Amino acid sequence: MSIKRYNQNFSKFIFYTFFIIIITILFLSKLTIKNECVKTQLAIENLHKLQISNSNIVKQLQSNKEFLMSEKYISEYLSNEMTVATPETLLIEIR
Repeated sequence: MSIKRYNQNFSKFIFYTFFIIIITILFLSKLTIKNECVKTQLAIENLHKLQISNSNIVKQLQSNKEFLMSEKYISEYLSNEMTVATPETLLIEIR
């Protein structure tokens, strides 16, 4: 009887040990996946903020380009550098 009881107790011990190990592995896997999801979400949010920042920089540079290419800016800049040549009027007398 004692050998049968010993085998029964040993099999229960093995069963509970494997059960605890499997539960522990599942719990650790769940925590690992959850942490990876949080890290990925933070990375996505950081990339979104970076994209917004970069798009604002692009808009500002486009605005600066439009201003620098405008006739008003070019004429003001060149007025200090060059003198405007005015055409002389010609008078022609027809008889």
